[in-house]
Amino acid sequence: MAASDEVRTFLTQWARTQSSFGRQWNRYEVQCHDEDVATFQAKTGFDVGSLRGLRVLDAGCGGGRYSFVAGSAGAEVISVDISSAVNKAVQLCEPLPNVHVLQANLMELPLQENSFDRIFSIGVLHHTPNTRAAFDALVPLLKPGGSISIWLYPKWDPLREAMNTFWRGMTTRMPHSCIHAFSLAASPVGRLRGKVYESGPKWLARVLWQTDKLMPGISNHPDPRQRVCDTFDWFTPQYQWHHTDKEVSRWFDEVNLVDVVNLGETQSRYHVGQGHGVCFTGKRSAI
Repeated sequence: MAASDEVRTFLTQWARTQSSFGRQWNRYEVQCHDEDVATFQAKTGFDVGSLRGLRVLDAGCGGGRYSFVAGSAGAEVISVDISSAVNKAVQLCEPLPNVHVLQANLMELPLQENSFDRIFSIGVLHHTPNTRAAFDALVPLLKPGGSISIWLYPKWDPLREAMNTFWRGMTTRMPHSCIHAFSLAASPVGRLRGKVYESGPKWLARVLWQTDKLMPGISNHPDPRQRVCDTFDWFTPQYQWHHTDKEVSRWFDEVNLVDVVNLGETQSRYHVGQGHGVCFTGKRSAI
């Protein structure tokens, strides 16, 4: 492929992703250490107490909050993101000399095969042009006996999927400033809905859940900063694929990973209604 074709392909496939996540993570301050640690452990299955001395890849680090968790636990962390979010990750992880931040494409990482004890990707691979291809590109980087964990968006019922496609068909073409303004305006709605889901009347929760089907993507997180960030995150990225447990379990089997565990079946959530997804971990055979 000629250089001009490569540039054209990159701009077509990655430009919106690169710009939206660069804006998101450099603008929104959402680090919360206790929640980040709990989320990291729930969505990777890795005990932070066991990471010291291990070589870990954060595949899609964003602003670096999970790299910070792993680095604070004593791991040597390589943090990768395609966007300018790496600037935020560098700033956040500056006190940790064992965290190394790299701006690169997950599909074409300049990293040595068989070199990582742990690989994790939390909410990232479904924002690439092809989730399965991105997953397949990571597996060879694992050492024999190493573990990989991924967390992805789940596939919903047909109505919710159709409405999500309808709204995102418009929002992914809008200026980022418009999505930010919408995220701010929708924040009180998300907070009200979150409170009702957590402790409100069941009948009202059921009513509000129907509205969520018609306009999915508005965050219910109790922290207003996180709500705005999450809503922006939902409506802006170029790609957003949804998957099933059965589908992702098959991926792990087809690349010969062993000791595969569906973390989503027992996953605890730091906040009610937050963190549901397709979440698996598995190991590369040591033989």
